Amino acid sequence: MMRKVAKSITFAFKQNNKLCTSRQISYGVHIGNQQNDLKGQYNSGQLFIHKKLGYRGVVLYPCQAKIYDDRDISVTPDGSLDVIKLPAEEIYYQVLVDLEDTSMEGAGNEECIFMAQKGELKPQILNGFGFVAHEDMLPYTSTVSDWPVEHAEFENFFTYNFKEVPNCRPRAHLNNWKKKCKMHLQEPLNVYVACTHGIKVTVMPSLVDVIPILDDQNKYIWVYCIRIENTNKEQVQLRSRHWHISGGPNQTVNGKGVVGQEPILNMNRPTFQYRSYVELHTSNGYMWGAYTMEKKNGDIIKVKIPVFLLRTHDFLETN
Repeated sequence: MMRKVAKSITFAFKQNNKLCTSRQISYGVHIGNQQNDLKGQYNSGQLFIHKKLGYRGVVLYPCQAKIYDDRDISVTPDGSLDVIKLPAEEIYYQVLVDLEDTSMEGAGNEECIFMAQKGELKPQILNGFGFVAHEDMLPYTSTVSDWPVEHAEFENFFTYNFKEVPNCRPRAHLNNWKKKCKMHLQEPLNVYVACTHGIKVTVMPSLVDVIPILDDQNKYIWVYCIRIENTNKEQVQLRSRHWHISGGPNQTVNGKGVVGQEPILNMNRPTFQYRSYVELHTSNGYMWGAYTMEKKNGDIIKVKIPVFLLRTHDFLETN
């Protein structure tokens, strides 16, 4: 059972004390009632709207994350890394997201890429699966009879009744999925954060493939998800990127925009998320860099991309 919806980005707001989304307002549809933020841990089946990216989703299961502040990691003159302070620990959630919502510009195409295991020929790419920080969850209860999350796996993972609280109750299939995730994904997750001129850049890297190229040499494929958030009132536009990549041989990469776009970040749409990848020829490496951004008045600023570690053993030892 799929529902037809208007195609514009979802952002939550209140109308007559009920939770709505901007993409549904042309129909006058209320999606549910906002709940208070939970200080503890959300359970499997919790419905939410992403506070920064605006899409709807449902919690599959919670997981641990290590948050590295860029101020606590430095690159030494010899090119090695110095971790000054241990990372903070926070709760993140593996989530199933509404594919209609994430297809809109700027929302970020949430996907998980599972590293191939024994007997598998290539990594698995799963659209509509992602990770969300606890602080980015806007919890709600649904008041509509249609599925609250448009995704083919929703009915496999949950039973749904809008007249009950909680609306979504896990099926046995979700437990099987969780076991599979634990085999493929690193936990705790590594999350890297930097903030420059009020613009926050968050990076989450993931090892997705190891390809033998010689008898004693491999190629390591990493995917990294980057979220850029403008916390200022002043508009900026991302014009170019500059990368330093350490992982034999060292590389410097410059280019216009990101993933073919030069996103504008303003008060109406302050956040942009994208994914890209990098190939390394050593089992361990790291990356860092900067974005060049232009203000509305033409001034140019540099925004730091945090140093993030690409350590193969973080993934292979957990699988």
